Amino acid sequence: MAIPSRPFSHLPLLVLVLVTVAAVLPFLLLSYYNHPFMDDYYNAANVRATGLWAQQIELYLRWTGRFSSSLFVTAANPLVYGWYDGFRWTPALTLLATLGTIYLGLRTLSQQQIPRTQAALAAGIFLLFYLHMIPDPYSAIYWFTGSIVYHIAGLTLLLVLIASERARQTTKAWSRGGWQVAAVICAITATAANEMTMLHLLLGLTLLLAVNGYRRQWPQVRWWSTILLLTLVVAIITVIAPGNYVRMQFEGYAKDPNRENLVWQFLSAVPDTPSAMFRLLVRRGLAFKLLLPTLLWLPTAYYWQQRGWLSNTIRLPWYWGAFFMLVSYGLSMLLFIGVMKQMPPDRAINGLLLFLFPAGLLVIWAGLAYHARSVSWQLPNWLLRWGPVVYIGAFSWIGIPRRAWQELLFSAPAYDQQLLAREAQLQSAWSKGIEDVVVKPIIGVKPHRVLITEWELTTDPGHYINSETALYFDVKSIVIDKKLLPQAHPDFHYY
Repeated sequence: MAIPSRPFSHLPLLVLVLVTVAAVLPFLLLSYYNHPFMDDYYNAANVRATGLWAQQIELYLRWTGRFSSSLFVTAANPLVYGWYDGFRWTPALTLLATLGTIYLGLRTLSQQQIPRTQAALAAGIFLLFYLHMIPDPYSAIYWFTGSIVYHIAGLTLLLVLIASERARQTTKAWSRGGWQVAAVICAITATAANEMTMLHLLLGLTLLLAVNGYRRQWPQVRWWSTILLLTLVVAIITVIAPGNYVRMQFEGYAKDPNRENLVWQFLSAVPDTPSAMFRLLVRRGLAFKLLLPTLLWLPTAYYWQQRGWLSNTIRLPWYWGAFFMLVSYGLSMLLFIGVMKQMPPDRAINGLLLFLFPAGLLVIWAGLAYHARSVSWQLPNWLLRWGPVVYIGAFSWIGIPRRAWQELLFSAPAYDQQLLAREAQLQSAWSKGIEDVVVKPIIGVKPHRVLITEWELTTDPGHYINSETALYFDVKSIVIDKKLLPQAHPDFHYY
C-alpha cells in the first residue's frame, strides 16, 4: 500500500508483507477442512440421474435461466466425478482467483506502473477487508455452489473490464484478440450467472459507453457498444427462461408467474427501496466496515498519484462517480425488494459488495486522476512508512483474521473428523439397507462463522438441507439425533 521504496527503508514494507500473509494464510488453510454441502449434493445427484446436458435443459426450463452458473455448479462439481476431496481445493482456488483478479486489475489500470510487490500486497489487503465486510464468508468462498453463483460471477464481471483495457493497451494483434475473446467469455458468464451481476455489468458498460462517447473515443465506443449489445442479448435469454417463473411461484416470490404482474410487483417496490438501502448499511455495521478500507485507500491512492502510478486510464468527476454508486446500489436493492419482497440473503449481499467495494475504490481513483493537482503538504514520512503496518496489524488482531485463526486452530480439525465419520455412515447406509438415517450433530466445536457457520443438517427430515443430502446418498431421510443436541454448540441451527 502506501509504503515508499527508495530512498526509505524497506523494513516497513517487509513487515507489512509478513502481517498481510499471516492474515490471509488461515483462510487458505481452512480450505483443507472444507466439505460439500446442500446444493453441492443436490446438483451432483441430479447430474447422476439425468446426465450433464439434460440437466442444463431441465434447469433452464424448470428452475432458473442462469445458464452459465448452472453449467459450472454441475460440470465443475467435484462430486459429479466422485472426487470428494476436490472440495478441499475449491476454496483455495477461489481465494487465489480473487487475489489474481485484483492484482491484474491494479497492474492493468495503472498501465504496469504500480510495482508488482505493492499490487500483490494491495490485492491481499483488499481480500482481507472484503472478507471482513461480507456477512457470510462461507457462502462466498467455501460453499462451492454459492461461490460459483455469486463470487466467481463477480470476478468474471471485473475481468470483463480488465480484459477490455488490456486489449486496448496492447500493440500486438494476437494479444489484443486474445484479451477481447476473454472479455466476451467473461461477459457471457457474468450476465448469465445471476441477475444482480447482470444488472451491475449493464450499468458499468453503459457508464463506460457514455464516458467514451462524450470524449469522442470512437474505437472504445465501438468496443463497449459491442459488449453491451452482447450482454443485452444474453440478459434477454437469461430473463425469459421459463424456469425463472416456475421457481418464483414455487418459492412464493410471485403468486402468479404472469410477466405483467411481475413488472407491477417490481415497480410497486420503488417506494420501499430507500429504507431498504439504509437498513442494509446499518446491518451488522456495514457502513463502518466500508469506511475501514476507505481510510487506508485515500492516502494510498494519493501517494500512488504523487509517484505517477495512477494513470489516466480512468478519469471521472467525484460527483458522477458518487451518482453511479448510488444508482447501482439503489437498483440492486430494488431488484431484491421487487422480486423477492424481502431483504437480500447473505450470499447475495456478498456478491453485491464484490461489485460495490471495488467500484467505490475505483471512483476514488478516477476522481483523483480527474482532479489531479499538486499540493504543498504531504504526510509525514514516519506515517507513510509505519501507518499501514499499524493499521493492518490492528485490523488483523480485532477483525476476521483473528476469527479465522481461532477456527483453524481450535475448531476445524474436530469439525473435519466428525463430518468424515458422518459421510462414511451415510455412504454405507444404502448398502446396509438403512433408509432412515440418524446422524450425530457436530459436538465440541464452536462455529466462528468463517468456514464453520450455523448451517447444518436439522432435526426435520423434510428440511431442504436434509432432503437434498439424502437424495445424493440414496436414502429416504436424514435427521440429526435430538438426544445429542445438548452436547452441540447452541450457534448451530438444528431446528
